[in-house]
Formats: sequence, structure tokens, C-alpha cells
Amino acid sequence: MVVFDTAQIPLPAGTFPEHVKIYTGLLGQIGDIIMFSAAVRRIKEIFPNSTITFAVSKKYREAGELVAGLPYVDRLFVTEHYYDLRTDITYGPWHYGWPCDYRGEDEVAEQRKHDIVLETRPQHRRMPWWEFDHQVAELAHEVGVPGPIDLRTEISIPSDTVIPADAAGRIVLHNDPSIDSTKAWSWEYVNEFAKAVGPENIVLLGNPGPDVAGAIDLRGKTTLAEAAATIQSCKCYVGIDSGLMWIAGSLQVPVVGLYGTSYIPAYQNIQPVNPNAVYLQTEGTLDGIIPGQAKEALCQAEEKYQLRVSVR
Repeated sequence: MVVFDTAQIPLPAGTFPEHVKIYTGLLGQIGDIIMFSAAVRRIKEIFPNSTITFAVSKKYREAGELVAGLPYVDRLFVTEHYYDLRTDITYGPWHYGWPCDYRGEDEVAEQRKHDIVLETRPQHRRMPWWEFDHQVAELAHEVGVPGPIDLRTEISIPSDTVIPADAAGRIVLHNDPSIDSTKAWSWEYVNEFAKAVGPENIVLLGNPGPDVAGAIDLRGKTTLAEAAATIQSCKCYVGIDSGLMWIAGSLQVPVVGLYGTSYIPAYQNIQPVNPNAVYLQTEGTLDGIIPGQAKEALCQAEEKYQLRVSVR
């Protein structure tokens, strides 16, 4: 699908008042879907009377359900296909930005019900993208949504979501090498950090992993909504770059983020906008962040949060 670079075209005075049906969304992973909330919010500003359908893949339906309740999302559409229709022949051209069609028949039929259709499997159109903009604004640019883009991301946890027993009010810790081994903190450091803050104060989220003695282990045992509710109730969230980090940033809970440059040297351009966050950045792998630094940052994040609460 060819997409005009509407991100670069000046908007006419005001907005478009007509009622139009817009098909958008992102067939990406958890973090991508949450990041895209900012682009959809901007679309609603430009087309205030529109009906917006937010598309996600069946593989990441749970992430879609976290944005479905936002005031600027009118419908959630779940596609059958993710990237499974991509072939070896087209991967190279697609990777370099050529328009390749990976839509299933369900997507084509749904798109035809809409007046404006945006790409849901976009690619970067400028590289290295992190030298141009924040990742949230870059996603909007990829699909042609003009700025200014408010970099805040948002989610809406379904009202019937229940926090798992004994999980509320603790330190949520997420370290998940299965996402990307170059993003992970060493388990030796994880255990040292747990001992420093008291393992009984920690709840583990994410995919199953090595044992952290004394911690409440909910890895692989929650829905994404339950994980989000646990994060919303937490004392502080400590974790690596992941979809759960974007959930924490969207909820603006106290956060200690662990970031390296071994997978991408993007620095603050991949960090969620969260006034209650302390982001620890190191060159190379996360071995450059020692447990003592993370404990100190945890105290700083909690102080920032309490200060903001006290002045409200």
C-alpha cells in the first residue's frame, strides 16, 4: 500500500469537521501498540468527528484491549494475520521500506468499510530514525500523521480487571531475556537487587525465568490486563525496555528504567515520557548498571512521585 507523506504536508486552518471513518492501528508488539496511542489521539484532534477503528493482530489482542477503552478509539478490529504472510522474497524490499502487501482477506474487507485507511505495518522512512525524533513521534511519521505529536502514551485498563492476590503495592520487577537478550539485566544482578530491597517486597512479571528467592512470582500467570493493573498499583516499577515499560510509562507510576546501547543507541528517544521515571542509561549491555545504582534510582523515583502528589 502506497502512503503519501502527509506527515510533512501543512494542515489547513482548523481541522476536518466531516464525519469520516478511519482505519488505523498497529500490527506490532505490545510496546508498539501502546506507543501508537499518541498518533491516534492526534488523528482524533485532526478529525474530531471521525469514527476510528484501531486494528491489532490476533497475536497481540490483549494489548489492543488496553487501548480499546481510550476516548479517541471507537472500535477495535482484530486481524487474523500478523506478519505470517511475509515471504522470503519480499522481506528484503519490505525491510528497506518498499510497500509490500501482507494483509489477509479480513483486513481488506474491513478497510473497504472506511473512508481513510492508514498503513498498519509501517516501516521507517528515515534512518537512523532515532536521530530524527522520539520513537512515539516516529511511529506517527511512519503512517503519515502530522504533528505536533504529544509524546504521552495512554492505556485504559478494563474496569473488571482484578489484581492478583498480594501483588498490590509492591515493587514490580521485569527482566525478560526472551524478548531480546541484548536488553536483559543479568540474573546475578537481579538477585543482588532483590536482596537489597527485600525480595518479599518484589513481584515478578513477564515470561517465566530463573528463580528469585522470596519474591512473588507471577511470571506467565497473568493476563496483560492483570499485569497492567498490578503495575498501576505498584510502589515502583523496575525493568528493561519492553512493552511492560510502556504500560508503566502510560500509567505514570514511579519507574526505574534500565537501558543500554547494545541493541540500539537511541538513548532518551526510546524512553516513555513519564515525569515519575528515573532512567538509568549505560553504554553497551546492562552489565554497566549495578544493583546499587538501581536501588538508589528507586528511591529517587519514589521521591519524585511523592513530590508531584503533594503539590497537586
